[in-house]
Amino acid sequence: MEKISFYMLANEELSIVSDRTVQILESELSHDSFISLVLEPLKNNNSNFSEALGRIVNKDYTIKISAADGKRDSSFIGFRDYCKAFLNSAEAKSRAAAKKLVILMKQVGWTLYNDGDTVESAKLNTLISKINNPEYSKAIKVINAESWFDNVVKDQQNFEAIIQKKIEEEAGKEVPLIMETKSQIKRLLPPVLDYIELRAELSGNGYIGTMNKLNEAISEIMSVARARHTRRENNNEEI
Repeated sequence: MEKISFYMLANEELSIVSDRTVQILESELSHDSFISLVLEPLKNNNSNFSEALGRIVNKDYTIKISAADGKRDSSFIGFRDYCKAFLNSAEAKSRAAAKKLVILMKQVGWTLYNDGDTVESAKLNTLISKINNPEYSKAIKVINAESWFDNVVKDQQNFEAIIQKKIEEEAGKEVPLIMETKSQIKRLLPPVLDYIELRAELSGNGYIGTMNKLNEAISEIMSVARARHTRRENNNEEI
C-alpha cells in the first residue's frame, strides 16, 4: 500500500488525498462496517478542513496560479500538437519519432490540462522526466521539438515556483481549525489504509481493486510533494 508522507504534503494536497480517499471508499466499500464507521468523521473533518483553508486563500495567488496554469496548458498543447503533426511527415524517421512521443503523451495524459492542478503537475513532471531519457530526447531532436519541450519545462517550473511561494506564505497563517482538522485527518487515514491493505492480503475480494485505486490516487499527489521536497533540499544544499 502506498504510504502517505504527511510531512511532505501541503494543506491543499492533504485535502485532495483525503477527499479522494473518501470518494473511493464510499464508492467501493460503503458496505464494510469498519469503513462506514470511519467515513463519517473523516468526511466531517475533510469538509471543515476545506472550509478553513478557503479562509486563508490569498486572492493574488489565485490570479497568479490561474495565469501560470493557463500558460503551461498552452505550452503542453503546443508541444503535443507539434509532435502529432509529424505523424504525417514524408520522412519515415520523423514519423517514427513523433509516434514514440505521441504514444508517451497518451500514456501519461493526452488531455492532462483537464485534471486538477496537483494531478496535472504530477503528470507533467512524469512526462518531463521520461522525455529527458535518451530514448525520447533523441526523438525530440529528430523532429526539432526542443524549443517546444523547453517551453513545457519552463512553464511547469514557473507554476511550481508560484505554488511553493503560496505554501510558504500560508504556512504561517494556520488557524486553530486547520490545525485541529488536519490532525484528525492524519490520525484517521493511516489505520483505514492499513485495514484495506490487510483485507486485500487476507481475503482479496473487492479490496484489491480498492487498494489499487487508492494507491493510484495517493501516488499522484505524493509524486508532486516528493519532487517539491527534493528541489527544496537541493536548493538548501546549494546555499
